[in-house]
Amino acid sequence: MRIEHAAGNHSGLHSSQQVNHTLDCSLETETFQLINELLNNSTPEAREAL
Repeated sequence: MRIEHAAGNHSGLHSSQQVNHTLDCSLETETFQLINELLNNSTPEAREAL
């Protein structure tokens, strides 16, 4: 997920959430937090910090 984020593939992050929702699978807490962190920190500076 960090690689997708660094590449600017935000739709990939959204897709992972949608797939889990569609399959009625819950994400691990750490995975959920990571996706939200990556989606909310989309600036180049934030990418470097991750």
